[in-house]
Amino acid sequence: TETETETMSETETTSKTETEKQSETKTEAELQSEAQKPPMETQTTSEPVLESVAVAEGSVSEGDFAVLVKGTAIPLGGDMRNYVGLLGDPDDFASAKSCTEAGEDKVYTYGGAVIYTYITNGADIISLIEVTGGEALPSGIHIGSTKDEVIAAYGSNYTEDGTELLYQIGNKTIGLQMTNEKVSFMELFGL
Repeated sequence: TETETETMSETETTSKTETEKQSETKTEAELQSEAQKPPMETQTTSEPVLESVAVAEGSVSEGDFAVLVKGTAIPLGGDMRNYVGLLGDPDDFASAKSCTEAGEDKVYTYGGAVIYTYITNGADIISLIEVTGGEALPSGIHIGSTKDEVIAAYGSNYTEDGTELLYQIGNKTIGLQMTNEKVSFMELFGL
């Protein structure tokens, strides 16, 4: 009986060992099979990147309605009183009595940027910015940018008025005068 018990024990141990070896062998075979398959991450990652490159056309946002003057973004509709201290004395300045409120409407010139303001509720509101020089819009569009660069920055949802491309959000407009497929004049207006 002791011999039978020992034999059964050895048989059970051998059986367990063979089962464990089969599990290990199966696991090794599975690992080899998985190693031969291309990684799933690579396939998943590359497809969305290709899709996003294909639809990489820009669009206009509220932040685009500004001009960078001396490194400071001057926004259409902003209060010029907040920016005069940052920009320093303008290269040229003009003012005239306001037709609508007490105070003066003003014109500030900094380099190739001319900023027009009007008085309302004591604020000096920026109503028009014209650019003929080296200043740029926040998107990087500047005098000399190509039509393709403009579309890459702002998209193809524009209106053409003669040779001018107009981008609008609400009552604000970016006007880009094109000469030989390049920006030759920029203006931001509205309100």
